[in-house]
Amino acid sequence: MTTASDFDTWWSAYPKKVGKQAAKTKWEALARKRALPAMDELLAALDTYKQSVNVQRGFVLNASTYLHQRRWEDVYETLGNVVDFEAWKRDAARREHPSMVR
Repeated sequence: MTTASDFDTWWSAYPKKVGKQAAKTKWEALARKRALPAMDELLAALDTYKQSVNVQRGFVLNASTYLHQRRWEDVYETLGNVVDFEAWKRDAARREHPSMVR
């Protein structure tokens, strides 16, 4: 079981150090509800998140958002599973700004 005291370990591994108090409040609420997975599972999911294409591009969620949206449950595209990164970037640009990409 993950506890409120595990927050500092998780926070030290989180890539964006803003909104610590908001994240801690959310962590404690999830811990009280027993809604957090085991610490090793949380840290493994965080490692995968940090390797995701979006994080590598600089788009990192605030920690409280990551927790609130239970993002440890997500599946992420990582550079390791994107075969042609240049093609992926073009496709991503088309998805994000369809009128600006030709």
